[in-house]
Amino acid sequence: MTESSLKKIGLILIGTLGLATVVLLVLIARELFFQPPAAGPETEPRTESSGPATTPSVTGEETAGRPSSGTEPPLRLSTISETPPPASITDRDLLVVQLNNEALAHYSRGDYSEAVGLFQKAYERDGRNDAIRNNLATAKGSLAWKQLDGRQYQDALLNFQSAVQLKPDESSFLVGQGLAYYRLNETGRAIEPLKRAIDLDPKKPDAYKIIGDIYYQRDEIEMAAGYYEKALELDPSDQALRQHLAKTRREEKIQSGFQQQASRAFTVKFEGREEQEEAQRVLHDLEEAYREIGQAMSYYPPEPTTVILYTDQQFQDVTRSAAWTKGVYDGKIRVPVGGAEQNPELLKKVLFHEYAHAVVHGLSRGLNVPTWLNEGVAVYFESGGRSSREQDLYRRLRSGTPLVPLSSLHGSFMGLSDTQASLAYAESFAAVKALADRYGLYRVRQLLEDLGSPKEFAAAFSDAFMIPYETFQSNWQETVKEAGR
Repeated sequence: MTESSLKKIGLILIGTLGLATVVLLVLIARELFFQPPAAGPETEPRTESSGPATTPSVTGEETAGRPSSGTEPPLRLSTISETPPPASITDRDLLVVQLNNEALAHYSRGDYSEAVGLFQKAYERDGRNDAIRNNLATAKGSLAWKQLDGRQYQDALLNFQSAVQLKPDESSFLVGQGLAYYRLNETGRAIEPLKRAIDLDPKKPDAYKIIGDIYYQRDEIEMAAGYYEKALELDPSDQALRQHLAKTRREEKIQSGFQQQASRAFTVKFEGREEQEEAQRVLHDLEEAYREIGQAMSYYPPEPTTVILYTDQQFQDVTRSAAWTKGVYDGKIRVPVGGAEQNPELLKKVLFHEYAHAVVHGLSRGLNVPTWLNEGVAVYFESGGRSSREQDLYRRLRSGTPLVPLSSLHGSFMGLSDTQASLAYAESFAAVKALADRYGLYRVRQLLEDLGSPKEFAAAFSDAFMIPYETFQSNWQETVKEAGR
């Protein structure tokens, strides 16, 4: 056999082996493509709580931080692992297989953003493949839930919308889309995807709870109660919702015969004709608060604020608040007006105070606002920035009363005694006044807006005022002590 013949035989053998290798690689890749990930794409939100509840705070002359519905629609719902459904691969492009498997590896590690990018590239090359479409939708949904946890609401909304386009029959994506709208205070747009989710899966308690919250905020009490009842029927273990439903039913009973007066910014509800004149005066004071506080903070709520006027007994029956409470903001302003005709100036201060809470809630999206800051802003605006509480604080210091660190005033004031609450409010006002006097209210506004983003309080405070929170506390305490001597 000649040397030339040997070379030809060698090339044929090499070519045959090369083809066999390619076929083998394709078969291996195909098996890998259908290998389920370690933690399969999640197609439902998750139920375990991943952080504090974050809704309209119950504030005013009482408390802060309680969810508007007694239970917050959780940022995470239940987890269902699902592997991509088998489908024939019509495009044998090894790059598609490689991108898919790299994406699955990232997904299994919780790197949802990286997984989305890789699945997207695979989908662009083989958009007809159902498995890749499912994986891309699932990764976008998981990324969106993670973004909701991080209070990146606009980003979460965009990813949920994209996931819904890819997989329209997945109810959990619609729940997430509705919740993202809710977080962005676009409640009018939240209901439609939530109701679609219920149509697809009528056994989703969270969809009912979120819709209930929306109707509750609108003061459509009967509608809210109906959705809460359905959610409780599906999840009888939700004791927080059970308590809130009881409160909602009390409100429904008390307010069943109420009348109302309205302006562009407010809806005032009251019991009877004899209260019409009082309601008109309340509406006038609220419009003044709307102008003054809005101008100072450059913020006007996009939706009308509901204001409910009660007798003293009705107020206690509904709010169950401390005896020293003069008003409540929990997404609605609630004020007892018994004897208000004898002290109209006090009522006006309460209305300014509670409306300031509505502004704080709107700027911060009701998230992560320490009570001292929330109450300090409210007292600042009730008094036009000149409250007697500051002088009261100095008198207390001279009498030997120690200052409470601001870091100890982040939680609710509800459990405080009258004396303790008075000191807490005095300190809150003095701290906010110090910030406003030195840095300006626009910086306070910046802090509140930042608290509606993923920033933690200490970081947001430092960014707004260019000083660490701990340093401000220390300096402020020394200044107050010096002034009180």
